[in-house]
Order: sequence, then C-alpha cells, then structure tokens
Amino acid sequence: VRVAVSSVPAMALLPQALALFRAELPATALEFSEGLAPMVLPALRDGLLDLALVQHRMERTGPEFDCEELLTTPLAICARVGHARARVRSLAALQQEEWVGWDRAMVEDLFAGSGTEPPQRIVGSRSMEITRALVGRGDLVSVFARPVVDRELARHGIRTIPVRERLPELTISAITRRGAQPTPAAAKFLAAVRAAAKSLRY
Repeated sequence: VRVAVSSVPAMALLPQALALFRAELPATALEFSEGLAPMVLPALRDGLLDLALVQHRMERTGPEFDCEELLTTPLAICARVGHARARVRSLAALQQEEWVGWDRAMVEDLFAGSGTEPPQRIVGSRSMEITRALVGRGDLVSVFARPVVDRELARHGIRTIPVRERLPELTISAITRRGAQPTPAAAKFLAAVRAAAKSLRY
C-alpha cells in the first residue's frame, strides 16, 4: 500500500491507523511518503499512490479525484515556552513577530477579518521538522493543528497562545483517484484511517 501523508495527519492519525491496520494485516507491505496536497496529487493521478492523506484549507483537488473529509480540527497559535509574547491574547499583539508557516497565505488568513494587518515577516516552510525547530528553539510564532500540539509538540517545549479571535479550521482528507478500484489492502488501510479519525473528532 503506497500512501502520501502530510504533516498533520502523519502526527494526528498515522500511528493509530497503522496499529489498527497491522492488527488485521501484519505482513502487508506499506510505503509512506510526505508532502502537501499540491505536491502529491500528480503522483496519485499517475497511479503511483493508492491514497493521499492531506491537510488543506482551500485547495481544489479536481474532478479526477475523490476527496473524503476525515476530520476538521481547530488551529492553535504557538510559540516556545518562555517566548516574550507567550501571554498575549490577541493577534494584533503578535503582528510584529516573525512567523513561520507552510505558505504566506496561511498566516495571512489568520489575520483576515481581525482588523489587523498580517505580519510582514513570514518564513515559508514545507517541513514540519524545520517549523518545529524554528518555533521550539527560536523566537518564531506559528500555527498548528490542535491535535498535533497536544500529542507531539508540547513535549518539544511548544505551547499555545490562546488568542481571543476565532481561528479558521483545518480539514484533513483522504484523496483517491476517481474510478480506481482500491486493492483489498488499500481499502483496509483507509478503513483504519477512518477509525482513527473518528476517535479524534472534536
């Protein structure tokens, strides 16, 4: 089974889904690759993947794909423990900070509707490891899916900044090629992913 996984479902869903899958098919070969939706969809289209598990907000997958929403999760603004702005409660108070996110639009979306101009300093990072290092061991601010903070990032010294503003939500979806018949193993893996997502729904 060949699966592309972006960072949020990798941390929030993959360990439990793998355990459920292995309980039924302990010897089936699995291959995981990492990437965001725009990066992995061409391989899915070409039949090089069975499934993509991705986080997204506004991407359109196209008519050649089936997109199943698994989980909608709150976002959380985060900084390292001891950050100078860790106790603020508004986006405006974070406007002058340097941010890191998977693209500039993601950070700008957080500020949309709040009456505050978006930050001028936004570092783009397509890697969760890089983002975690910049936030956990530096002074950058970022936004993560709440399950990732709760399950993975807190132990790296990263904490939420509970701002008053309502933040957008992030959707985790399973994407497959429309009309493609999944292998029995791929169907079992998707069922395990669905079960893991169900246990996490807020």
